[in-house]
Amino acid sequence: MSTGTVKRGLTMAAGKRYGDGSFELRFKVDMMGQESNLGRRRLESVVPVTLAPDVDLLGNSVLHAEAFLVLVGEITEIQPYVRPAWSALATGFKLLQEKMQLVHALDDDMVELLQAIIDTSSLVTESLSQQLQIESLLESHKKIIEKIVHQITQCGYFMQQYAHPENQDFVSRAVKTIPSTRQMSQKFVLNLEKFRRAFKDRDTLEIEIVWNFELWQHQYLGAFFDQPLPISQSESPLVGAPNDIPFVKGASFVPDRGCLPSTRIQIIEELSQWAAGSPRHKDKGNHESQDESDPEDIELNSEEDGTVNNHRIDGSGLRQDSASTGASLIWLTGFPGAGKSAIAHTIAQRFHSLGRLGSSFFFDKSDANRRSALAVFPQISRNLAHINPEWKAELDRMADNPKKLGHELHHTNLVQQLFEEFVLSPSQRVEFFGPMFIVIDALDECQDDAARVGLLTSLSKRLHELPSNFRILVTSRWERAIEDALIGTRNVTHRSLDAAAQADLEIYYRTMFRRHLPEFDERWPNGIWMKDLIKRSEGIFRWASMACKFVLEPGEVATNRLHDLLATTDHKFEVIDNQSLDALYTGLLQRFFPFIGEDDDQTAHYRAVLGRCLCTHGTSTLSLIIELRGSDEGPRVAESILGRMGSLLKGAGSNYHSPVQTIHSSFREFLLDKQRSHVYHVDPLVHEKALAKACLSVMDVELRFDIWQMKASYTGSYATAMKPPDVEDATIWLKAHVSDQLLYASQFWSNHLIATEFDPELADLLRIFCRTKFTYWLELLALHNLIHEADSHINRMVEWAMNHDEKLVNFGKDAEKFMTNYCAQ
Repeated sequence: MSTGTVKRGLTMAAGKRYGDGSFELRFKVDMMGQESNLGRRRLESVVPVTLAPDVDLLGNSVLHAEAFLVLVGEITEIQPYVRPAWSALATGFKLLQEKMQLVHALDDDMVELLQAIIDTSSLVTESLSQQLQIESLLESHKKIIEKIVHQITQCGYFMQQYAHPENQDFVSRAVKTIPSTRQMSQKFVLNLEKFRRAFKDRDTLEIEIVWNFELWQHQYLGAFFDQPLPISQSESPLVGAPNDIPFVKGASFVPDRGCLPSTRIQIIEELSQWAAGSPRHKDKGNHESQDESDPEDIELNSEEDGTVNNHRIDGSGLRQDSASTGASLIWLTGFPGAGKSAIAHTIAQRFHSLGRLGSSFFFDKSDANRRSALAVFPQISRNLAHINPEWKAELDRMADNPKKLGHELHHTNLVQQLFEEFVLSPSQRVEFFGPMFIVIDALDECQDDAARVGLLTSLSKRLHELPSNFRILVTSRWERAIEDALIGTRNVTHRSLDAAAQADLEIYYRTMFRRHLPEFDERWPNGIWMKDLIKRSEGIFRWASMACKFVLEPGEVATNRLHDLLATTDHKFEVIDNQSLDALYTGLLQRFFPFIGEDDDQTAHYRAVLGRCLCTHGTSTLSLIIELRGSDEGPRVAESILGRMGSLLKGAGSNYHSPVQTIHSSFREFLLDKQRSHVYHVDPLVHEKALAKACLSVMDVELRFDIWQMKASYTGSYATAMKPPDVEDATIWLKAHVSDQLLYASQFWSNHLIATEFDPELADLLRIFCRTKFTYWLELLALHNLIHEADSHINRMVEWAMNHDEKLVNFGKDAEKFMTNYCAQ
C-alpha cells in the first residue's frame, strides 16, 4: 500500500456513440503507476446511457465516487470497506443507467442525491490530493471518512432498490403508505451535507449513518427513527416477536476475538469480495441469470473473472457455479488453532459495520445452548427480523398460527423443518436489496449429531432456494461427514485455510511482546528470537498463543522465559504448560475414537495406523500406510481411521497419494507421551519393529531378477548392471513399474531395523533377504540412483546383528567388501 506522495489524475476518455442515439462514457482514474486498493493500476467505469439531461450528472457521479474510493482506500482503517462500497455503488449506477434508458430522466430526489455524492466525494478527494502522507490524516478525519464510505454504500443500496427492474412498483407502493423514497433520499442528502461540514470543520461530533434498512421501516411501520436501527446482532427483545422463537444469548460475533490488524489479509479480502459481490437476478422471463460481468469489475479487459469447468471465478479467486441460482456458501476449513474463528469474527464485524450482516452463530461445545444446531435457524430468523420489519411481519403471521409455531415447531428436533419455517419460507416472501451475509462458525463443535445432520441437509439440499444475495460462511475443522454433505453441492465452495503466514505470526508476536521488544532484540540480535519462534509455531496460532502465555507469565522475567523456550531442542514443548493442547487433542480423539480402554478391539488398529504415520520416513501417503500394514489388518482399516482425523492430520482427508503428517509437532509429542495421551498413546518401538518387518516382507514379494530388464544382468557383470541409468528415463519407468511401498522399503528398511532391539523373527526375514533378494535390491538402488547409500544400510544391519547373529554379521562384512570393490571400478 502506498503511503507516500501519489500523483493522481482524473480524465474523461474518448467515448463511443451508437446508432440508436446512445453513447458510452468512459472515465479513467489514473494512479500514475501506483497500485490502487481496488486492485488495478487503472480503473475504468463504463456507463452506457441514452442522451438525456442527467447523463453528465450520472457520469460525474461515477467518476467522483470512484476517485474518492481509490484515494481513501490508501487509509489502512478504511481499506476493508472500499470494495463493498464500490460493489454497492457500481450496481446502483448500472441500474440507474438502465432506468434512464426507459424513462429518459431521473427523479429530482435522485438527481439531488447524485449531486450530494459528487459534492462529498470531490471535497474529500481534493483534500486528500493535497496531503503528502495520507496515513498522517488526523484521527477525526479518518473517522469521518470511514463514515462517509459507509454512508455512500447505503446510498448505493438505496439506488439499487429505487431502480431495480423487478421493483418498478417500488415508488408507487411506497407512496401509498408514506412518501418514503423522497424522505429517504432527502435524509441521505442531509446526512452527506453534515459529513461535509464535519470534514471541513474537523468536527468530531458523532453523526449517525442513515441505513438503507430504514426504508423498510418507512414502508411497513410508517415512521422514521431518529436513531439507527439495531443491525442484525441485537440481543435485546424483539418487540412484538413471538415469544416461542428460541434465542441464544452470546452466540453472536465478538469484535475483540477477531484477527489482529494487518493479519490474514488475503483470506479476509477473498471472503469479503465474495460476500459483497453482486447477486444473480431474474430476467424478464423470470429466470435467474448471472450478469456477464459484476459491476464492481470495472476494467472491461480484466482477466480476473472468467469461467473454468463451468465455475465462475470472481474477483476473489473463489469459484461459483456459473449456471447456479440461489444463495452461495463457502465452507472454510482449517486445523485446530489455525485461526478460523478469528477470521469469522473479523468478517462478521466488517459486514456488521456495513449493515450487511444478517446473522452470526458461533458454536461452542462448552456452552449447552451453543452446542446444538436446533437454535441456529431460529436465531438467524430473529436477527433478520431486527433488520427487516417485513421479515418480522412474517414471524408475526407465524405466531398467529399456534398449531404451526407453538406445537409443531417449538417442540420438534427436526432442524430441517425449523429451516423451512423460520428461514426459507419468509425469504421467499421478503425481499432484501444488496448482499446479506450469514456466519456459522465452528460447526464441528455441534455436539448433537442428529441436529447437525439436519442443518447440513438443509444447507446442502435447500441452499439454492434461498435468495441469491444470501451469502453463508460456514467454518469448521475438516470432518468427513461435513465434506460428504457439502462438497459437490450446487453453490458451495470449499476453501482450505493455509497455515498462518510468517508475516502474520511476526505481527502477532510483536504485538504480544511489544513491551519487551527492546530487551529481546538486545539479547538476541538480528531478530534471531523471532525467526526461531516463527519456525516453532509451524503456522499454528494456537501454539503461538501458548508460547506468549508462557513467556508473559506474571511474576516471571520475560527474557528468561523466552530463553527457556528457545533453549528446548528437537521441538520438545514440555517447557510450555500443555494442558490446553492436551485437552484439545484428547477431546478430538475421544470424539473420533470413543475407546472404552486398553482392551477395546479398535485400540490396536488405531495404534498400528497412527504408528505407521508417526514412524515412516520421508513423505508418507495414505496409499503407503495401507500397503505397509500387518497381515492381521484389513485393507480398509487405515482409510477408515485416518478418514476421521482430517482436523489433526494434514492430507488425511484427501486422496491416496497426498502427504499425511501431523498438524503440528506438538500433536506428535502428545501421542508419543503416554502420561499425556493415555489410551491414545503410540509406542514408537512397537511400530518401528512392525515397519521393519513390513519392509522386508515387501522386498521379499516384489523384488525380482532383472527389474530394469538390462542385458548386462544376464552376463553376470553386476558392476555394469549397477551403473545408474539415465535419471530422467529411470524416474519415468519407476513411477510406472515400481510400487511406492517397494521404493520406500528399499530406502528405509535398515532405518527401522536399527531403531528396534534384536528380534529372532526379524533375523529370519533378514537371512531370507540376504540369501535371495540382496542383489536385486542393489539393482533397484542403482536404478533409483541411490547405490551410494547401500553401505549405510549394510552397516546398520551389522550393528543390529552384532553379538546376536554371526551369519548376518559375516554376510554384512562380505557385502561391504563387495561394495568397496564396486565403488573402486
